[in-house]
Amino acid sequence: MSDESDDPALAALLSGQTPLSEAEQNLALSLAGSDTGLIAADRDGRVTRINAVAERLTGWTSEQALGQLLWDVFVREGRPPEVLARNPVEVAMTTGVGIDISHRITSISRDGSYHAVEVRSMPILAQDGTPRGMTMV
Repeated sequence: MSDESDDPALAALLSGQTPLSEAEQNLALSLAGSDTGLIAADRDGRVTRINAVAERLTGWTSEQALGQLLWDVFVREGRPPEVLARNPVEVAMTTGVGIDISHRITSISRDGSYHAVEVRSMPILAQDGTPRGMTMV
């Protein structure tokens, strides 16, 4: 049996060094270079990541959006008011609405402009299947 000092990558990961930060950097670069809008939210429905395309569509900068409720950042025409009081992740998981199905909707940015978009929501699940959050593309 080996300990973590035998595996430099594992030791670096456990110490918070390079591999995880490289993965984060690669993810950030990939999202920044994408021509598809992406918003990720944690299990509480709060925005954890938003790329430049989604910033333009929503009118929220990354700095403004992070930590805000997904419903507040991604406003869409025709969203039932009773849904707004619920956690977006729970809504998606319990109703199945939007999960792995593309929907054509009209989003409304902060400045009031309308954008016809196609949206697909996908859960972010832990290894045991519990929801950790969701992404919208």
